[in-house]
Amino acid sequence: MQTNLIRHFERFAAVAGVSATYARGDDSVDLTVTPAQTAVRNEDASGISVIGKRRDFMVRAVDIKPAGAIVTPEPGDLVRVTVGSQVVVYEVQRLAGEDCYYECDNLGTYLRLHTKCIDREAA
Repeated sequence: MQTNLIRHFERFAAVAGVSATYARGDDSVDLTVTPAQTAVRNEDASGISVIGKRRDFMVRAVDIKPAGAIVTPEPGDLVRVTVGSQVVVYEVQRLAGEDCYYECDNLGTYLRLHTKCIDREAA
């Protein structure tokens, strides 16, 4: 069953994956990420619930090696994706008291990174 799940993620990445750059400090690596999104519920100062959306990315754990060695995602890492004539910059962030990523399968082959758009640059 685990093998079938990994094959599903691989097919999904082949169809919906986009090229991106993963960066930590001055080190970076090009890889394929599969965009997703997560609904986030926050309460403002007056107690009103506000629902927003965050961009998530699914990625093979072994591809996250900005300095040549595999690393675990950390808050502050960046994912850069070219969209048309812009490079959209996403920062890896913790989500609602959770870690900044979670494993999509029992073996940790694929990770889902929680990010927030922080900048748009000319391509």
